[in-house]
Amino acid sequence: MTTALEINWVFLALLSSLRIAGILISTPVLGFSSVPLRIKVFMVVGLGAIGALFSQSAVELPVITEGVEVLLAAAAELLLGVSMGFGLLSVFGAYMLAGRLLDYQMGFGISAVFDPATQEQTSLNGTLLSMIAAVAFLTFEAHHTLIQGVAYSFSAVPIGNGGIPSIALLSSQFGLMFVFGFLLAAPAVVGLMLVDFGVGVASRLMPQVNAYFVALPVKVYTGIVLLAISMNYMEPVVRRSFEVVFSYWQRLLPGVA
Repeated sequence: MTTALEINWVFLALLSSLRIAGILISTPVLGFSSVPLRIKVFMVVGLGAIGALFSQSAVELPVITEGVEVLLAAAAELLLGVSMGFGLLSVFGAYMLAGRLLDYQMGFGISAVFDPATQEQTSLNGTLLSMIAAVAFLTFEAHHTLIQGVAYSFSAVPIGNGGIPSIALLSSQFGLMFVFGFLLAAPAVVGLMLVDFGVGVASRLMPQVNAYFVALPVKVYTGIVLLAISMNYMEPVVRRSFEVVFSYWQRLLPGVA
Protein backbone atom coordinates (compact mmCIF):
# COMPACT_ATOMS: atom_id res chain seq x y z
CA MET A 1 0.00 0.00 0.00
CA THR A 2 2.80 2.39 0.85
CA THR A 3 4.61 1.63 -2.39
CA ALA A 4 1.44 2.26 -4.39
CA LEU A 5 0.96 5.65 -2.76
CA GLU A 6 4.56 6.61 -3.47
CA ILE A 7 4.26 5.63 -7.13
CA ASN A 8 0.99 7.49 -7.31
CA TRP A 9 2.62 10.63 -5.92
CA VAL A 10 5.47 10.37 -8.44
CA PHE A 11 2.99 10.27 -11.29
CA LEU A 12 1.13 13.21 -9.78
CA ALA A 13 4.37 15.20 -9.55
CA LEU A 14 5.30 14.43 -13.15
CA LEU A 15 1.86 15.31 -14.47
CA SER A 16 1.82 18.49 -12.42
CA SER A 17 5.24 19.39 -13.81
CA LEU A 18 3.93 19.09 -17.35
CA ARG A 19 1.06 21.46 -16.61
CA ILE A 20 3.39 24.03 -15.08
CA ALA A 21 5.89 23.61 -17.92
CA GLY A 22 3.16 24.37 -20.45
CA ILE A 23 2.25 27.56 -18.60
CA LEU A 24 5.84 28.77 -18.28
CA ILE A 25 6.74 28.00 -21.88
CA SER A 26 3.73 29.95 -23.15
CA THR A 27 4.23 32.96 -20.85
CA PRO A 28 6.73 35.40 -22.39
CA VAL A 29 6.76 37.87 -19.49
CA LEU A 30 8.51 35.37 -17.23
CA GLY A 31 11.48 35.12 -19.60
CA PHE A 32 11.47 31.35 -19.25
CA SER A 33 13.13 30.80 -22.62
CA SER A 34 16.31 32.60 -21.50
CA VAL A 35 16.74 30.45 -18.37
CA PRO A 36 19.39 27.68 -18.59
CA LEU A 37 17.97 24.24 -19.29
CA ARG A 38 19.12 22.68 -16.02
CA ILE A 39 17.46 25.43 -13.99
CA LYS A 40 14.30 25.02 -16.06
CA VAL A 41 14.11 21.34 -15.22
CA PHE A 42 14.69 21.84 -11.49
CA MET A 43 12.18 24.70 -11.39
CA VAL A 44 9.44 22.79 -13.19
CA VAL A 45 9.95 19.56 -11.26
CA GLY A 46 10.09 21.40 -7.94
CA LEU A 47 6.90 23.33 -8.62
CA GLY A 48 5.27 20.14 -9.89
CA ALA A 49 6.17 18.32 -6.68
CA ILE A 50 4.63 21.13 -4.64
CA GLY A 51 1.50 21.02 -6.77
CA ALA A 52 1.20 17.27 -6.34
CA LEU A 53 1.81 17.53 -2.60
CA PHE A 54 -1.00 19.99 -2.03
CA SER A 55 -3.37 18.69 -4.70
CA GLN A 56 -6.67 17.42 -3.36
CA SER A 57 -6.73 14.74 -6.04
CA ALA A 58 -3.75 12.87 -4.59
CA VAL A 59 -5.97 10.15 -3.11
CA GLU A 60 -8.37 10.06 -6.07
CA LEU A 61 -6.03 9.30 -8.95
CA PRO A 62 -5.32 5.55 -9.26
CA VAL A 63 -1.87 4.21 -9.96
CA ILE A 64 -1.20 4.37 -13.69
CA THR A 65 0.45 1.25 -15.04
CA GLU A 66 -0.41 1.26 -18.75
CA GLY A 67 1.89 3.16 -21.11
CA VAL A 68 -1.03 4.52 -23.14
CA GLU A 69 -2.68 5.92 -20.02
CA VAL A 70 0.54 7.65 -19.04
CA LEU A 71 0.90 9.26 -22.48
CA LEU A 72 -2.72 10.39 -22.59
CA ALA A 73 -2.57 11.87 -19.10
CA ALA A 74 0.74 13.62 -19.86
CA ALA A 75 -0.58 15.05 -23.13
CA ALA A 76 -3.75 16.28 -21.42
CA GLU A 77 -1.79 18.07 -18.68
CA LEU A 78 0.64 19.65 -21.15
CA LEU A 79 -2.25 20.78 -23.35
CA LEU A 80 -4.00 22.33 -20.37
CA GLY A 81 -0.86 24.20 -19.35
CA VAL A 82 -0.28 25.49 -22.88
CA SER A 83 -3.92 26.57 -23.09
CA MET A 84 -3.55 28.54 -19.86
CA GLY A 85 -0.32 30.12 -21.04
CA PHE A 86 -2.00 31.01 -24.32
CA GLY A 87 -4.13 33.52 -22.42
CA LEU A 88 -1.09 35.58 -21.44
CA LEU A 89 0.62 34.95 -24.78
CA SER A 90 -2.34 36.44 -26.64
CA VAL A 91 -2.28 39.57 -24.48
CA PHE A 92 1.40 40.23 -25.07
CA GLY A 93 0.79 39.41 -28.73
CA ALA A 94 -1.63 42.34 -28.77
CA TYR A 95 1.22 44.69 -27.81
CA MET A 96 3.42 43.20 -30.52
CA LEU A 97 0.60 43.65 -33.03
CA ALA A 98 0.13 47.28 -31.98
CA GLY A 99 3.86 47.89 -32.37
CA ARG A 100 3.87 46.24 -35.79
CA LEU A 101 1.04 48.51 -36.96
CA LEU A 102 2.93 51.56 -35.74
CA ASP A 103 6.10 50.40 -37.46
CA TYR A 104 4.38 50.13 -40.81
CA GLN A 105 2.80 53.55 -40.42
CA MET A 106 6.00 55.23 -39.24
CA GLY A 107 8.25 53.64 -41.85
CA PHE A 108 10.00 51.19 -39.51
CA GLY A 109 8.58 48.12 -41.23
CA ILE A 110 11.95 46.97 -42.57
CA SER A 111 13.75 47.36 -39.24
CA ALA A 112 13.76 44.75 -36.49
CA VAL A 113 15.46 43.97 -33.19
CA PHE A 114 16.18 40.71 -31.40
CA ASP A 115 13.77 39.89 -28.58
CA PRO A 116 15.46 37.62 -25.99
CA ALA A 117 12.08 36.60 -24.52
CA THR A 118 10.78 35.05 -27.75
CA GLN A 119 14.18 34.39 -29.41
CA GLU A 120 12.90 36.06 -32.58
CA GLN A 121 13.28 39.26 -34.58
CA THR A 122 10.57 41.70 -33.53
CA SER A 123 9.50 45.22 -34.41
CA LEU A 124 10.93 48.29 -32.69
CA ASN A 125 7.67 49.63 -31.31
CA GLY A 126 6.46 46.11 -30.57
CA THR A 127 9.48 45.51 -28.34
CA LEU A 128 8.93 48.86 -26.63
CA LEU A 129 5.25 48.17 -25.96
CA SER A 130 6.02 44.64 -24.78
CA MET A 131 8.53 45.97 -22.26
CA ILE A 132 5.96 48.51 -21.06
CA ALA A 133 3.39 45.72 -20.76
CA ALA A 134 5.81 43.59 -18.72
CA VAL A 135 6.44 46.51 -16.34
CA ALA A 136 2.69 47.13 -16.08
CA PHE A 137 2.12 43.42 -15.44
CA LEU A 138 4.39 43.57 -12.41
CA THR A 139 3.16 47.02 -11.33
CA PHE A 140 -0.46 45.87 -11.24
CA GLU A 141 0.71 42.83 -9.19
CA ALA A 142 -0.76 40.57 -11.84
CA HIS A 143 2.02 38.07 -11.16
CA HIS A 144 0.43 37.41 -7.76
CA THR A 145 -2.86 36.72 -9.49
CA LEU A 146 -0.96 34.46 -11.91
CA ILE A 147 0.32 32.35 -9.02
CA GLN A 148 -3.17 32.21 -7.53
CA GLY A 149 -4.56 31.17 -10.91
CA VAL A 150 -2.07 28.31 -11.20
CA ALA A 151 -3.00 27.14 -7.69
CA TYR A 152 -6.69 27.45 -8.58
CA SER A 153 -6.18 25.24 -11.63
CA PHE A 154 -5.19 22.30 -9.42
CA SER A 155 -8.44 22.53 -7.49
CA ALA A 156 -10.65 23.29 -10.50
CA VAL A 157 -9.09 20.59 -12.69
CA PRO A 158 -7.42 17.87 -10.57
CA ILE A 159 -4.16 16.38 -11.77
CA GLY A 160 -4.77 13.68 -14.33
CA ASN A 161 -8.19 15.03 -15.29
CA GLY A 162 -7.07 17.47 -17.96
CA GLY A 163 -8.64 17.47 -21.38
CA ILE A 164 -9.27 19.34 -24.60
CA PRO A 165 -10.25 23.00 -24.14
CA SER A 166 -13.10 24.57 -26.06
CA ILE A 167 -12.10 25.71 -29.54
CA ALA A 168 -14.62 28.56 -29.34
CA LEU A 169 -13.00 29.82 -26.14
CA LEU A 170 -9.52 29.73 -27.67
CA SER A 171 -10.78 31.49 -30.80
CA SER A 172 -12.41 34.27 -28.79
CA GLN A 173 -9.22 34.80 -26.80
CA PHE A 174 -7.23 34.89 -30.03
CA GLY A 175 -9.65 37.48 -31.42
CA LEU A 176 -9.14 39.69 -28.36
CA MET A 177 -5.47 39.97 -29.34
CA PHE A 178 -6.50 41.94 -32.43
CA VAL A 179 -9.04 44.00 -30.48
CA PHE A 180 -6.55 45.17 -27.87
CA GLY A 181 -3.84 45.58 -30.50
CA PHE A 182 -5.99 48.00 -32.50
CA LEU A 183 -7.09 49.83 -29.36
CA LEU A 184 -3.50 50.40 -28.26
CA ALA A 185 -2.31 51.61 -31.65
CA ALA A 186 -5.47 53.45 -32.76
CA PRO A 187 -4.54 57.02 -31.64
CA ALA A 188 -1.12 57.01 -33.30
CA VAL A 189 -2.31 55.10 -36.37
CA VAL A 190 -5.21 57.49 -37.00
CA GLY A 191 -2.89 60.47 -36.59
CA LEU A 192 -0.38 58.99 -39.04
CA MET A 193 -3.14 58.29 -41.53
CA LEU A 194 -4.06 61.99 -41.39
CA VAL A 195 -0.41 62.83 -42.02
CA ASP A 196 -0.45 60.53 -45.08
CA PHE A 197 -3.58 62.27 -46.29
CA GLY A 198 -1.96 65.67 -45.88
CA VAL A 199 1.20 64.51 -47.66
CA GLY A 200 -0.90 63.15 -50.52
CA VAL A 201 -2.69 66.47 -50.93
CA ALA A 202 0.62 68.36 -50.77
CA SER A 203 2.20 66.11 -53.40
CA ARG A 204 -0.69 66.86 -55.75
CA LEU A 205 -0.40 70.60 -55.18
CA MET A 206 3.43 70.63 -55.37
CA PRO A 207 4.49 67.73 -57.65
CA GLN A 208 8.04 69.06 -57.90
CA VAL A 209 8.66 68.25 -54.23
CA ASN A 210 9.70 64.70 -53.32
CA ALA A 211 6.91 64.01 -50.83
CA TYR A 212 8.36 60.71 -49.63
CA PHE A 213 11.59 62.16 -48.24
CA VAL A 214 9.71 65.07 -46.71
CA ALA A 215 7.02 62.89 -45.13
CA LEU A 216 9.31 60.22 -43.65
CA PRO A 217 10.85 62.31 -40.81
CA VAL A 218 7.49 63.99 -40.25
CA LYS A 219 5.79 60.61 -39.80
CA VAL A 220 8.50 59.37 -37.44
CA TYR A 221 8.28 62.47 -35.28
CA THR A 222 4.48 62.49 -35.34
CA GLY A 223 4.28 58.79 -34.46
CA ILE A 224 6.63 59.15 -31.50
CA VAL A 225 4.76 62.20 -30.19
CA LEU A 226 1.34 60.58 -30.57
CA LEU A 227 2.54 57.37 -28.95
CA ALA A 228 3.98 59.30 -26.01
CA ILE A 229 0.74 61.24 -25.57
CA SER A 230 -1.47 58.16 -25.87
CA MET A 231 0.54 56.33 -23.19
CA ASN A 232 -0.99 58.67 -20.61
CA TYR A 233 -4.39 57.18 -21.40
CA MET A 234 -3.44 53.53 -21.91
CA GLU A 235 -3.85 52.41 -18.29
CA PRO A 236 -7.53 51.34 -18.55
CA VAL A 237 -6.82 49.32 -21.71
CA VAL A 238 -3.69 47.73 -20.24
CA ARG A 239 -5.43 46.84 -16.99
CA ARG A 240 -8.41 45.43 -18.85
CA SER A 241 -6.15 43.31 -21.07
CA PHE A 242 -4.72 41.55 -18.01
CA GLU A 243 -8.15 41.14 -16.41
CA VAL A 244 -9.34 39.37 -19.55
CA VAL A 245 -6.60 36.75 -19.08
CA PHE A 246 -7.85 35.64 -15.69
CA SER A 247 -11.50 35.69 -16.76
CA TYR A 248 -10.39 33.47 -19.64
CA TRP A 249 -8.81 31.09 -17.11
CA GLN A 250 -12.04 30.95 -15.12
CA ARG A 251 -13.94 29.93 -18.24
CA LEU A 252 -11.21 27.57 -19.43
CA LEU A 253 -10.70 25.48 -16.30
CA PRO A 254 -14.29 24.41 -15.57
CA GLY A 255 -14.90 23.96 -19.29
CA VAL A 256 -12.11 21.47 -19.93
CA ALA A 257 -13.63 18.22 -21.15
